[in-house]
Amino acid sequence: AFEEAYAQEGVHVCINAALLLAHLYNFRAVHCTVVYELIRRLVRRFGELELQLLLKLLTSIGTQLRVDDPFALGEIIKLVQQKASSTESACGDAPPSARLRVFLQMLADLKN
Repeated sequence: AFEEAYAQEGVHVCINAALLLAHLYNFRAVHCTVVYELIRRLVRRFGELELQLLLKLLTSIGTQLRVDDPFALGEIIKLVQQKASSTESACGDAPPSARLRVFLQMLADLKN
């Protein structure tokens, strides 16, 4: 269902599905590796919708992810930094979007 909604860019459906996964993770019904795999997939695509989903996920469960598997979070942060730098270089002189800046700041706060 998530992939279908994602393909159709049903923003609210995707956000609700991501938040459902986050709540299941908080209740320990889902392991952190499932959440990290979703985050990796979103980072690979790295558009505005993906940033919105990543912001929702990390706002909801970011600190718990850090506690459960800090090494995987470090890998995700490195992957995001690589994607962000390639996105910024592709845009040239255009400033990064506000959502990207907020996401990068949230990652920096989560890392520290």
